[in-house]
Amino acid sequence: MKRGTIRRTVLCLLLVLTSIFLASCGLVSVETTAGNTAAPKTTVVTAPEPDKTVIPDWTTDGETYPDTGVKCYFEVKETGASSRPGVTYAYLADGTAVRNGTTYPQYTFIHVETSEPEFATFVGWSVGKPLREGEEPISTELGYSFRLTEMTYLYANFKETYPAVTTLTYHLNGGTSSSGDTYVQTVDTSYFTAPNTLYNAGGFTREGYVLLEYNTKADGTGEAYSPGCKANAVDGKLDLYCIWAPVSTGFTTASATYSVSWRENYSGVKITGYTGDDETLVIPETINGKQVVSIGAGAITNKSFTTLVLPRTLREVEDGAFAGCSSLKTLYMGDGILSVTNNAFDAATRSNWSEFRLSATTAPRYASSYDGGYRVKWDRLMRGVASGKKMIVFVSGSSSFHGIATEYLEKLLGDEYFVVEYGTIRTTNNMVYMEAVANFVKDGDIVVYAPENSIYQFGCPELSWKLFRDLESSQNVWRYIDVRNYDNLFGAFAEYQSNRWGKPEETYFLHPSNNADRNGDFQNNEHKGYCSGYGATKHGYFTVTLNEMVNTTTTITSEISLSNPDQWIRLDTYASDVRRILGKVTERGAAVYFGFCPVNENALTANARTPAQQAAFDALIAETFGIGLLGSCSDHLYDWIYMYKGSDGSDFHLNDYGRAINTYKIYTELCEKLGLAPVGAKAYGTDFAGCKFE
Repeated sequence: MKRGTIRRTVLCLLLVLTSIFLASCGLVSVETTAGNTAAPKTTVVTAPEPDKTVIPDWTTDGETYPDTGVKCYFEVKETGASSRPGVTYAYLADGTAVRNGTTYPQYTFIHVETSEPEFATFVGWSVGKPLREGEEPISTELGYSFRLTEMTYLYANFKETYPAVTTLTYHLNGGTSSSGDTYVQTVDTSYFTAPNTLYNAGGFTREGYVLLEYNTKADGTGEAYSPGCKANAVDGKLDLYCIWAPVSTGFTTASATYSVSWRENYSGVKITGYTGDDETLVIPETINGKQVVSIGAGAITNKSFTTLVLPRTLREVEDGAFAGCSSLKTLYMGDGILSVTNNAFDAATRSNWSEFRLSATTAPRYASSYDGGYRVKWDRLMRGVASGKKMIVFVSGSSSFHGIATEYLEKLLGDEYFVVEYGTIRTTNNMVYMEAVANFVKDGDIVVYAPENSIYQFGCPELSWKLFRDLESSQNVWRYIDVRNYDNLFGAFAEYQSNRWGKPEETYFLHPSNNADRNGDFQNNEHKGYCSGYGATKHGYFTVTLNEMVNTTTTITSEISLSNPDQWIRLDTYASDVRRILGKVTERGAAVYFGFCPVNENALTANARTPAQQAAFDALIAETFGIGLLGSCSDHLYDWIYMYKGSDGSDFHLNDYGRAINTYKIYTELCEKLGLAPVGAKAYGTDFAGCKFE
């Protein structure tokens, strides 16, 4: 056996195999770190007796080794014992958490395979030294075979796909700022992969123009981003160019003051008329040195502009401000508008309006809240697209947020799919998310529509203010929505502003500390145990009938009256809206299935507890929406002990035991669609985020 000291760096991920796992061809998980920090030294290892495990005498040089959480899985596909007895050689592994080795007879044949974590890229195997120390790769394939002829250190080398820090360079493209004609922003992307662009606070200016958006190309033909939205910058840097729109002229004005509260008054001018005929109508931020804060009733009527740009300074749009402007197709506006209703634009003006561009002109308010965690969903979708893998996207309510373990499901599927758990909240509009997702899926992808028992989840086109809240830092979602499909946009926006404006300003760097992880799965220590503290007769906010009725109330009650029309709608009320949006998904080549969200058995009405009723509900779903089912509703009914008891007494979210069971059920249902033979629930271990195994 060769002796000596071997220096290794911490970019490498080293294979940890025990003789027990070799005998059974088992699976081993090893952790790695990234960076330039040196790894521990080893002392000389003396040749052991055959078939015994080598435990090296490790020493350290006083350095520390950060745990990045990156994992790689090695599977021993094949081994062949040497026909030559005698000297054995140590096949050593060095990780930051596990340091040991395994002995083999000389000339043993070994074949190992690894897989790529979602935020790291495999760059090859090396022997003796990691690639960063100058060693050449011996193979870049995920599988590698060799015969052991001497003491060998095998390194699996990775580079991070998504850097912890991202640099955004803004090219002002004719504009100016306090830093000149460029501005460089360094963003922490250790949690959110996609950084938020700068919101439009007026720091970038250009005489006679307003800032419209950012773009990856100076001429505006690249990928466009609204100020304040998430940008797809997976390589650690992104160049953005300010896109400007020349302001229009021909306005008449009057002095105006708009008051939000006793502490906030916005003084300036109100637009009272417009005599121009621009195809792109850009209302300036200032006229004669005074800020434009209001647009009055009847100010702009019977004009033929196709694009309307409202200024960053605007605070009020009066009812009837725009009338008879039926050529309008695209509207740009900021989130500084505080007073606007659905009547601000008459029916004629809204008749062909399809494109909505919402910019952040103020700081976020919900970044650190529970609902602020939903922006990781859009982040996750962008990562899935960048991965190049086939995707499985779940569009659902918070039952997916709490009830799916992404890491576990991806491993069960052999890491062949990138899972996007787009679970949000039952009182936001599911079809908005579905329509946005439809723009990113492709042939071979799968979309699972798994609505909760709410009209908003079953296609209601009347927008909720909570949708704006949950998209506060993901404004680019609106670029993929045809607003003709929805109602109450300005009403929902105004309610959102009334709830938001009094909250303290936050930053995009904040995120909920005990909420969504980087996969978008809910994580909370209180979810780790079985539900306890009350009997099996309790249930939470809504009653589930498993029939043609959908519940709309969130009032806690033992039973909800089916005769109250304000609390229930028919399942097929908005079925045509759902079918239309699902059709956009299938047009892209992706498959769509109906998935059943997990339900507490105690929330079921008496009729819903019967197998006949459950089978009839399955058939009704298939007929109503015209898509295949993932399993049956009966497969996702859970005893109350698998639910999480919330502080409000609700119990309609799974705990971590229930999440593991539910995720495995979904996996077996997907296997049936994909023609796969499912592996066992614990085939890849039990160490997955948000999972507890019985």
